[in-house]
Amino acid sequence: MSILKGDVSVIEADPEIEWNSNTGYRATRKFRGLKQDILGLVPSMQQLGYSFRISPDDEGPMSECTLTAPDAQDGASNDAATELTTIWTVAGNDIEKSIEHHSSWSTLSETEREALRDFSNGTKKESETNVSSATAISFKTLIAAGTTSYSLSQIVVQRTMTVAPGFAGAASMDNVNRIYTKASLTNAESIPTTIVFSMLDGQYIKRTPTITQQPNGRFQIQNEWWHADTWSTTLYGSVL
Repeated sequence: MSILKGDVSVIEADPEIEWNSNTGYRATRKFRGLKQDILGLVPSMQQLGYSFRISPDDEGPMSECTLTAPDAQDGASNDAATELTTIWTVAGNDIEKSIEHHSSWSTLSETEREALRDFSNGTKKESETNVSSATAISFKTLIAAGTTSYSLSQIVVQRTMTVAPGFAGAASMDNVNRIYTKASLTNAESIPTTIVFSMLDGQYIKRTPTITQQPNGRFQIQNEWWHADTWSTTLYGSVL
C-alpha cells in the first residue's frame, strides 16, 4: 500500500518501528485525512493482512487511521529478519499396507500365495485353502479373522517456520518428491544435531510444503520429509 506523505486528502506521520526476537519488525503508521479517504484505505489494508484502527473526529470531516504492519515498512530488504521462528519435530506417521507387502509374504511359495489370495477374495473357502508352511498357516489364520492389512510406523521429519510477508525461502518447491539420504538431508536443510540423533538411517522423500497465511500477515510454512529404508529411484529419480 503506497500513500505519499503530504497527499491532498491523506497525510501520513513518520512511522514508529519496533523489533523483538519473537515477532521481528513491526511498524505503526498513522494517517489523517477526510473520512471517506481514510475508509478508502480499508480494502488494501485488509488484503495485506494489516491490523488497523480508524478514529473519526467527533466533529468535522476528518478521521485518523493507525495501522500496524508486521515489517519495518521502510522498503528495505527484510532478508535478515524474515525467518522469525523455526521448530523441528520428528513425528510418527502410521500407514496401512496390504499383508501381501509384508516381508514374510515373499517367503511363501507362489502356490501358497495364490491359495491365500483366493481365500482372501472369497473364491475359496477356508476348508479349501490348502497350505502347509507355518508362515502360510499363520497368514491363513489372519485372513480367516478378517485381517487383510497391517500397520507400519514411519518417521516424518517436520520443520515449521513462521516468516514475515514476502519470504519464500522455506516454501521452495525445489526437490519435492526427490530422495535424500540422512546425511544429504541434514546438510541441505541444516538440521540441528538435537534432531539428527533421532533420525533413522535410510532415505527421506520431500513432500509438498503446507503454507498458511496468518491474520497478522505472516506465513507459517511446514515442510515434511518421509522416511523409508529405500524409496524407488524409478519413481522418484536419483538420490540427492
